[in-house]
Order: sequence, then C-alpha cells, then structure tokens
Amino acid sequence: MAKVRMTSSLARDLSAAELDPNQLMVDFSEWKDHDPDEHYLFGKDGFNAGSNNLRHVHIVPLFVATDQEKWDHAWESRHGRRTSDRYLFYADGGKREGFLLIDILDDPGAHTIWMPAYRGTRQFWEDIAEQFIVFGTVP
Repeated sequence: MAKVRMTSSLARDLSAAELDPNQLMVDFSEWKDHDPDEHYLFGKDGFNAGSNNLRHVHIVPLFVATDQEKWDHAWESRHGRRTSDRYLFYADGGKREGFLLIDILDDPGAHTIWMPAYRGTRQFWEDIAEQFIVFGTVP
C-alpha cells in the first residue's frame, strides 16, 4: 500500500466540507498501487508545467453536471483521458517518503490556477513539494 500523507490545511478543508481526509488518502493509495485507469476518482495526471516537484491530477467533478457527464462517459467507454476543472495537487517523494497531498481546487475554476496572477500560489505549493521530497517535511 502506497504511503500517503496530507497537509494539515487540506485535511482541515476536507473536514470543513464534511469529507473524510482519510478516505481520500486511502483512495489515492489504491490509485497509485494499481492501474491508474482503474480508479474512478482520478484522471489525467502529470507534472505542472515547468515543475520538478509538484504534480496535479484531475479528479472527478463535483459541481458541474455537464463535466460529470463527460467524466462518466470517458469512464464507461474507456476512451480518452478523464479531465476536469478540479485538481488535486501532490508531491511524489518516492519509496522513501511516499506521496503528499497538498491541496484541491474545486470546480468550476481550477484551470484559473495557470493564470499569471496565481504564480505565487503555484510557487508556494512547489516549495512544499520540494521540502517534502528532499526532507520529508509535511506542513
């Protein structure tokens, strides 16, 4: 089972939204331990543009019905990559550290994170990811 940890701020945000932080860590671990296309909650995955440490994965849409329908169609047909306007940002610390779940941007609007105005936020997450990968620290 993949080792998964979470920032305290993400755990707090999930709890405030009446979502179980532990369940997200279990789901993420299962996704990483198996074929990535076999887990409904997670879709397209990759590094952020220009990043060496911070990754993001598209996660199942919650608040936009048409996006949910597209996600479900891609899941059922197994054609195309599941994409959404909802992201989970994380770091991969390898076998030594495992994974760190950093933050979630909910739909609609996650794509706005790529605007220049949010460069500071992206750099903040990049720094968290680097500290986790290098030193194993979790804020």
